[in-house]
Amino acid sequence: MADMGIKMNWERFFSSRILGRGYDYYLSGNIESITKLSNSYKAIVSGMDEYVVNISLNSDNDIDYMNCTCPYADDGSYCKHMAAVLYAIDDNDEGENSTETNNDFSGTIISDIDKVRDIILEMEPELIRKELVTIMENDQTLRADFLLKHIKDQENIIHYIKKLKKSAYAIFRGCSDRHGFIDWRNAFNLISRLDNEIMFNLRDFTADEKEAKAAFDVSLYVYDLFNNTDIDDSGGETQMFVSGCIELWNDIIENNESENFAKYIFEKLNSISDKVGLGEYMSDEIENFISEHFNEDSFLSARLSIIDKRIKHLTEDESQVSDYTLSNCIMERINIMKEMGLSFNEIIAFRDRYRFLSAVREDEMRELEASDKIQELIRLLNESKDIDSKYPGLVCKYSKKLIELYKNENEPEKAKEELFKYFNIYSRGNINAFSEYKQFFKESEWIKEREKILKNLLNHSVDIKPLLAAEGLKAQLFDLLVIYVNQMSGFEKFKIMEISKYENALRPDYDNELLDLYERLISNTAKISGGRPHYQEIVRFIRLMFGYPGGKERADELLRQWRILYANRPAMQDELRALNRDL
Repeated sequence: MADMGIKMNWERFFSSRILGRGYDYYLSGNIESITKLSNSYKAIVSGMDEYVVNISLNSDNDIDYMNCTCPYADDGSYCKHMAAVLYAIDDNDEGENSTETNNDFSGTIISDIDKVRDIILEMEPELIRKELVTIMENDQTLRADFLLKHIKDQENIIHYIKKLKKSAYAIFRGCSDRHGFIDWRNAFNLISRLDNEIMFNLRDFTADEKEAKAAFDVSLYVYDLFNNTDIDDSGGETQMFVSGCIELWNDIIENNESENFAKYIFEKLNSISDKVGLGEYMSDEIENFISEHFNEDSFLSARLSIIDKRIKHLTEDESQVSDYTLSNCIMERINIMKEMGLSFNEIIAFRDRYRFLSAVREDEMRELEASDKIQELIRLLNESKDIDSKYPGLVCKYSKKLIELYKNENEPEKAKEELFKYFNIYSRGNINAFSEYKQFFKESEWIKEREKILKNLLNHSVDIKPLLAAEGLKAQLFDLLVIYVNQMSGFEKFKIMEISKYENALRPDYDNELLDLYERLISNTAKISGGRPHYQEIVRFIRLMFGYPGGKERADELLRQWRILYANRPAMQDELRALNRDL
């Protein structure tokens, strides 16, 4: 074969998260072997088990088919094992010309440890010692590992732990580009290396206080380094990294009960939290850790003082992010005040200063409901609708609660009035509220009321199709579907899905009309060429026609036309063969 390298941009088959994991598998040497065949590759990749990956190519050296024996790929999904093999092929086959049909090149991927072992076994002992000393001189981390293994005193242990800080810095540098940015591909590699080479080793030093202190300091250094590095963490790398740190800190807290050491950790965590930045995920996780582990009386006053400084800073910052963070700080202070046993009046006086924050009022709402002060709660909910009128989500929540309270308090007219506001103004077109509102009317009254409601919602560009379906108004529902289908060109996939959503509400009265719409939209969809998933979707759409009288006959005619019209699309014809058998 002239050129075995894969020409196509295969990365588009995978999500960024799967690509990252596949790349990490490739770098970590998880590929045990790759065999090159005449028009395919076969590989063995180790993970939780050994998995076999097959990649078939077409005559243009583009990927035609891939599968893997791992559970993730059972449903046809593209897995990290496939991605790892493709990275290896890219690196090993680029520019290579070969006529061999069975060329196993796993030796280029598997470690050369066997060769190294053979060389060492043949060397003279004195030469081995000299080589070992030279290696130790040039590798500080390896030197620290060696000393730790053979001289287990605390000085060497502390020295080793501190060396891990330099190793962490080197890992960040190695995963960053020249601008200091870590892309999605290297982000997972970064987390994997930090966990395996830094955090895993630090967990060995949590029992002794001096060692634990050094290990804790290194973890904070890495935490701060991570926060100050520009990372594409679209695969959830930040969460994975923070979880590893918190796991280490939990071990340190559990294994060391010294009050002075606890105070040291407390002060350091507060310092790094401020440095990370209030309102950020990493800072919030530190705050949660502090709340969980430092709730003794000796720490409460200090926590109160720290939070007061943050509140002062945040009240001087009018950004929207600070509003969210300020709410968290206020609620944290209220919780600490309760833990300290401060008087109820003192807590209320503090809370009232920040009633402009929804979180503070919601705390008050919970207290009023718990103490069965329902009328005060109703007053506060109505007041909150005005205060938070700029936030539709909050207003909907308040209104929904008011409806519940009015019904419980046996105030049907107020419940009816609030329901009307809820689905007409706050949550326009909410079908549950619409159906509930209907219960307040006699059938003859409801028809007139319904027309007013539907007209009002339509004037506000609300999608009333769900309401029409619920009310059995088939003619109006079909008219709106036709308008939706005709209002803009393209988006056939979404139009077909919208029709299928309402077909049960329209059948059998509109069987012919619905079949016409399906046929038209599916034909338009087929005009666009695409990959196998696109053609599989067309097949699913055609099957929608089968349930209609005459639907199979129309589908058969479509397929007859497509065999001629799209004869140059082998993937499409392949997917349509199953339909031919059904017909």
